[in-house]
Amino acid sequence: MKRWHRLSVIFANLILLTICIMPVAAAEIQDTESSTHDDSAASYQVVNVYQYPGFRVIQFDLPVLSHYSYLLISDNQALVVDPGRDVSVYIDTASKEGAKIVGVFLTHSHADFVAGHMELARVAHCPIYVNRSSGPEYSFVPLQEGSSLEIGKALIRFVETPGHTPDGLCAYVFGQDDKSSPKVIFTGDTLFVGDVGRTDLKG
Repeated sequence: MKRWHRLSVIFANLILLTICIMPVAAAEIQDTESSTHDDSAASYQVVNVYQYPGFRVIQFDLPVLSHYSYLLISDNQALVVDPGRDVSVYIDTASKEGAKIVGVFLTHSHADFVAGHMELARVAHCPIYVNRSSGPEYSFVPLQEGSSLEIGKALIRFVETPGHTPDGLCAYVFGQDDKSSPKVIFTGDTLFVGDVGRTDLKG
């Protein structure tokens, strides 16, 4: 009986020791990705606002997913590019900017995060623009090489860029001052600063 009592005391002490040590050990475990994430990583953050003749672009980051999305605004109209699942950030920002969301553009079919395009289209009563080859089962406006779209004074021209995904599209944005030289290009995951999107994930 004494032996079982001693074993149960030892076992209880081991449990208490584990509970006390675990938070410290977990706090010390850091990798490149987790070291940049705290509780705010799950919230959208404005990275920057870029101003061009006739339009501006607001860049959002969702650090926990390393996901960037954009709001292009011109003449009180807004286009949301690659929205994340929580669409309230785009609706609230557009409202503060005095702009109405008139469209959602997906640069490609996303497998690494849940896009909020359908929710945003429902709430904002606007179309979803995607590559015609995507073949989604929801209502959409098909785009292809050479398609164009006007958002206020901004002109957007689309170019097909298969690679990261078969349906990849990039979008050149031209300002009101010059329709021959783009000011911005939305590349989705086709091209990054100093890197390219993976091309071994097709299908």
